[in-house]
Amino acid sequence: METPRVTHKATGWTRVSPFPLEPPPLPREHGSWFMLLVPCAAGLVAADGVNLPGLLFALVATAFFLARQPLLLLIRKGQQPRLSWRFWLGTWAAVSGFGLAMLLLVYRRLPLLSISLVGLALLVYEVWRWRRSPRPDLGTELLAAVGMASSAPGAYVAVRGLFDQGAAVVWALSALYFLAAVFYINLMLAWLKRNPQSQRDRWYLGLPTIRAHVAALAAGLVLTLAGWAPLLAPLAFLPALAKTLWQVPFGGRETSFKRLGLIEAAHSLVFLALLLIAYR
Repeated sequence: METPRVTHKATGWTRVSPFPLEPPPLPREHGSWFMLLVPCAAGLVAADGVNLPGLLFALVATAFFLARQPLLLLIRKGQQPRLSWRFWLGTWAAVSGFGLAMLLLVYRRLPLLSISLVGLALLVYEVWRWRRSPRPDLGTELLAAVGMASSAPGAYVAVRGLFDQGAAVVWALSALYFLAAVFYINLMLAWLKRNPQSQRDRWYLGLPTIRAHVAALAAGLVLTLAGWAPLLAPLAFLPALAKTLWQVPFGGRETSFKRLGLIEAAHSLVFLALLLIAYR
């Protein structure tokens, strides 16, 4: 492996650098950030407060999420491992592990251990799947949505110190929203490949996504009618459902993945804002 060289721009002097620190590798899926942080913020909203353990959990969840990318790069077949990937993997793992230890031992947030084991199990599964194929299937993406939504009960427990009905409900609300969002993203990708022209083809491809959004809204209504979720919580699902109902018959193909990611990020923030209103 060739030893890296670093050149000083002003003097032109070149030195051998045994370990040039590269920026940390970040996930390519920009929407995954919102799948992590929006549920985390929703958990803080449902807990009705922000304290030091809540902020510490947000740091732990973010560091754990950041450790995923260098880990996947290191185990990718045919990929030459880089020392900087190992450095960032060790750094994020240390930050996440130390923060979790603080939450468990100092702040006594013991239910976080179970939630952390869920996240770890999903990471192990993703590593196993990644070694077989870097392309995730729909089932893997849906499982990831549920797993990343676990940051909602994690933040809730970090603030309140217990896993109760409120933690389960905010997890369910977050998971329902992002499960439906996964269907929508896959619909856009399917349209990019097939370019449906007739209304029949558009509805054929779009019906599973519409069903997913309707099911999310219906589940939110059930949680509300049962007295578990706030009265206005189902309203948080309406903008995404309305977007899908318009997109299927009238919308066009989205050819810019960056634009698609930004639109979905904006809708997830609307979902969070409506949850904030519902919990207030």
